[in-house]
Amino acid sequence: MKKNKNNKNGLIWLIIVFIFFLLIFASFYYYQYKLEKHLETLTEETVGTVIKYETYSKSGGAGRYKQTRHYHNMTINYEVDGKKYSIEKEYIGSNKKIFKAWEKIDVLYNPNNPEDVVPETLVNWRMKQIKSSRIATTVMTILTTGFFTLIFYNNNKKIRKDQ
Repeated sequence: MKKNKNNKNGLIWLIIVFIFFLLIFASFYYYQYKLEKHLETLTEETVGTVIKYETYSKSGGAGRYKQTRHYHNMTINYEVDGKKYSIEKEYIGSNKKIFKAWEKIDVLYNPNNPEDVVPETLVNWRMKQIKSSRIATTVMTILTTGFFTLIFYNNNKKIRKDQ
């Protein structure tokens, strides 16, 4: 009888861990979905000038979880419907310098909010990143689901065998 109870407790813990993993994967999907929807609002294009551009890196975490993020801080001047804008933005990206000061670049903006602007190069890069990240998240979800399904199946076989 005690063995049967341990098997059921193990099954409950497996379900809890499985739900935890599903919540993590769902949060990745939600973040990607929100980012993609935001980028889809940037439907208009204009030419801007990079007035200031600098990159820097920050490291965080410890041990094998240590990671370095690369930031691009830039000021872009552009014009929409005769009105001039100057926006300072910071983006996370690669460690490569993407722009140069005083360079003319294409920027995408939201026609309902012209101050919501992103360089076209970064929009394309982020969309590729979202697609590859979505594929990785899908694969991890499928593998995790398969793994836990196998464990549940084997655990249920043990419980039925013990009864």
